[in-house]
Amino acid sequence: MGKEGSKKGFTYIEIILAIAIIAYVSLGFTQTLLNNIKSAKTFEYKTLAYNKVVNWIENNRDNYDSLTPLASWEVAETGTLVSGGPSYTLKKKITLSSLGEKGQYKKIEVKINWTERGGEKEVYFATLKAKYD
Repeated sequence: MGKEGSKKGFTYIEIILAIAIIAYVSLGFTQTLLNNIKSAKTFEYKTLAYNKVVNWIENNRDNYDSLTPLASWEVAETGTLVSGGPSYTLKKKITLSSLGEKGQYKKIEVKINWTERGGEKEVYFATLKAKYD
């Protein structure tokens, strides 16, 4: 007589357990991948917003006299950061200060706001422009 108890193969419990372990590990990888994609989008939007702020300052700072002082934030520009992406509002604030008898300077503050994943995001940048007498 031969051995009747030596069946080869996996039981259903072993197969289900292996599938559950693979699914759990895959879920962790998927979650990490999705978080990285979201972080990359946020970084992309921050970079685009920063570039818009710096470009606005560079395009407007050369003409000192056209930078009129503003008591509060004023909307300078609106649009979308990227085609199909979030819309933004670029605001400016310019304050005038004296350098005594030597001249004056203007502080140029620019900030850009947009909504992303249900939260308000902002990039702020400031620079000074002086005029000597």
